[in-house]
Amino acid sequence: MDTDGLISVNYVIASLLNDLGFDDREFERLKQWVYEAYTELNMFGYLNSFKTVRLTMSDINTVSLPKDYIDYEAIGINNGGVLWTFTRQENLILPTTISCGEESLDSSIGEGGDLNDDIVGSYGMPGGVNTNYFKVDKRNWRIVFSGSVTRSEVILVYKSTGVSLDTETMIPRRALLSLKAYCDWMRIENDDRISENRKIKKESVWEYEKKRLSRYEKSPTIDEIKDIIYSGYSQTAKR
Repeated sequence: MDTDGLISVNYVIASLLNDLGFDDREFERLKQWVYEAYTELNMFGYLNSFKTVRLTMSDINTVSLPKDYIDYEAIGINNGGVLWTFTRQENLILPTTISCGEESLDSSIGEGGDLNDDIVGSYGMPGGVNTNYFKVDKRNWRIVFSGSVTRSEVILVYKSTGVSLDTETMIPRRALLSLKAYCDWMRIENDDRISENRKIKKESVWEYEKKRLSRYEKSPTIDEIKDIIYSGYSQTAKR
């Protein structure tokens, strides 16, 4: 993985300690603020933090959601090097049967069964719809699949909070100013000695940095700009 554009949380905090004149006793408080700000940037689309993971399906046709999951981008299986995506079906019956202290599937009440395509489908169904169905069960932090899905390794592409609970969290360098603006605001937000005008000013800097980051994330690449330019060209016969 290319990490040239990534910085550690400790780097962000060290920069904050230097800017704000704090000592190391403020480390944990700053760390919490950095995580809060970074999660918000990812959750509300200011950063494009997507991950791809491979998950093994359980005996009851489920996979557990990653701890840093926000929302899915695509769910499917490998089909000759191409992601074959499944179809979302909110009416899928969730497993609720307990046998010998463990969850199991009771096909008599529709758990883990194949869906009747005459019911869930219709003539003129749009592209991207197939007979492999899933439902995101956030209450139980998992994805449930219909019985038509062959039990296998599932590929999940998802939006992440960006905060890793298992390894060191790495942050895109382009988010540094936004994170510092949030921490600078938070350090005075609950201080009664600070005027409301100053608090509002600090908050406005945080909002400005978020919008600036969002514009950067949504800006087209050089190749995309070339495609737009060349798409207006047409070849004509030379005279």
